[in-house]
Amino acid sequence: MSVLRRLSRLKSVSVSIPRDESGYLGRECPVEACLGIFKVLPGTGIEGVDLCYCPYCGHSSTNDHFWTPGQLEYAKSVAMRKVRAALDADLGDWARSFGTRSSGGLIKLSAEYRPGTRPRLRRYAEPELETHVECEFCSLKYAVFGIMAFCPDCGAHNSLQLLNKNYETVEHALRLAETVAEELKVALIVNALEDCVSILDGFGRELTRVHIEKRTGTKCEEGIHFQSLEGASKNLEERLGIDLKAALSPDEWETCRKSMEKRHVFAHRFGVADEAYLRKTGQQSRRGNKKVTVDTEEVRQTLDLLRRIATFLYAEICKAP
Repeated sequence: MSVLRRLSRLKSVSVSIPRDESGYLGRECPVEACLGIFKVLPGTGIEGVDLCYCPYCGHSSTNDHFWTPGQLEYAKSVAMRKVRAALDADLGDWARSFGTRSSGGLIKLSAEYRPGTRPRLRRYAEPELETHVECEFCSLKYAVFGIMAFCPDCGAHNSLQLLNKNYETVEHALRLAETVAEELKVALIVNALEDCVSILDGFGRELTRVHIEKRTGTKCEEGIHFQSLEGASKNLEERLGIDLKAALSPDEWETCRKSMEKRHVFAHRFGVADEAYLRKTGQQSRRGNKKVTVDTEEVRQTLDLLRRIATFLYAEICKAP
């Protein structure tokens, strides 16, 4: 049984795992509490890397821990079919070579081997995922559910990358505002200011959530809110020991804080100032119920300050234990 003996001497049977129609390979986080499904495009990213990060929970281990159940079942079925094919080949050769006659030539013995049905090949299909990302640090192309994720190759979180892309959209809206009629111009500027804060809030909540989960090892439904700079600063100091105010000078911090308070007035009071807004921005001498205004330069300045805050927070989170 030469074929089967050759197989038995092998420590493993090589199986090529199929990819999807775009060349992506499916992966699954081995952590029971996560079991997140994602895909990577082999040939992109870090060459020769054997460490993989789960995009959802950040767990890291060697690549052989991230096979999906469907891939494992497929690999087992391929291996069993190879073993069965080797056995069929050896038994067929033995049967064909078998034969004997009695000394008088009256009796002849022969053997025939008829292969049975081979083990069924377990087929599977890779799932469709919502978001395709190219890591700005290592150039790995990968796909995930949702939007924000850790890079499976280098472990970098893509939240800052997404924040910058969204802020580019805000900058485009501000450029557009300079070319349209006044009524539409005001709406675009106000929306841009609201988007600046919403983007930072989404970024900050997700980044702090995943960091809290990694640090504590427990599920965190949401991270720290960033719609109020003072509130975010206090929570970051208490929960993570990060001094957010170090991202800006005192004057810049105050400018950014007041602009975010103005955003709150536009979002919740149709742009009409109330006593709370006047008090928080140090304008107690003014009467309430007056319309506040905002222009493109103020929003551009706010966007720049918020981007610096986000970059600072990202760096602090990444270096934290």
